[in-house]
Amino acid sequence: MKKGIILAFAALMTVNAANAQLVVNDDGKVGIGDATVLTSSLTVGPSPFLAQSLCNIGLAASPKDSTSNIKVGLEGVIKTLSDHTPEQNHGVRGVIDPYYYSAIGRNYGATGIHSGIGSAGGAGVLGSSMFSTYYSGPNIQGKYAGYFLGNVNVTGNLTATQVLTTSDMRLKENVTEFGGEGEGRAVLDNLLDIKVFEYNLKDKGEFDVSEEVRSLLQKERPEALEDLENRKKEFSSDRHYGVSAQEVLSLFPNLVREGDDGYYSVNYIELVPILIRCIQELNKELEEIKAITGYSSFEQ
Repeated sequence: MKKGIILAFAALMTVNAANAQLVVNDDGKVGIGDATVLTSSLTVGPSPFLAQSLCNIGLAASPKDSTSNIKVGLEGVIKTLSDHTPEQNHGVRGVIDPYYYSAIGRNYGATGIHSGIGSAGGAGVLGSSMFSTYYSGPNIQGKYAGYFLGNVNVTGNLTATQVLTTSDMRLKENVTEFGGEGEGRAVLDNLLDIKVFEYNLKDKGEFDVSEEVRSLLQKERPEALEDLENRKKEFSSDRHYGVSAQEVLSLFPNLVREGDDGYYSVNYIELVPILIRCIQELNKELEEIKAITGYSSFEQ
């Protein structure tokens, strides 16, 4: 009986590739569906790329169905029924083992590439906090490495060549001049009331782990625990300059947001146009002083 099952399974594995649903090569690589060139351990659907000699891929999936409006190469879904769970839920997780340093600087936990040419708009990575994106994503004009719908939180430094803020007048409504006639001095006075501080940041808990996890890391990955401690020390030792969100809230409430964690944040970028308005007010007062005193220059 056992021998018969083995023979039946072997026969299934060797079905003619022309109409096969499952193919297994001599090297153990498996293909499902229309997979013919098996370049990965498991290939589902047509081979995504034929020239994979440089890649060692665990799973390759390439949907072929052209009748569907939504095509997904790989999907991971986690559903939880409770309001809160202490466990971690990952739809898709990519991990680089820290023990291997054969290519320092070229280790990626997750990679998204937009390889389109010409006017093929889209993004290598689309991040969204709205479930509607699952069925209807944004019509992205242009090519982006990452495109995000929703708030993005970064613990640590954010490095960018440029930081751009949308400011096209065609996208604005209910427009009024800020600090207009008679209001400029009030804006300047409010700005001068804001104190500037130098400080260290407290850890909000991003680097906290349970004693169970700490013991596990100490036993299995002590270098990971050391890295965690070093990052925590570096975070808390850096000196920063800024203002009090509570103080700004009372003077310029539109520049302050309360996060889901209950802490306030300040929109420093939009402080810039307020500074510009104050410079204009100071220049106006300077011109008035010049007109009264008759001096064209205050240089001695």
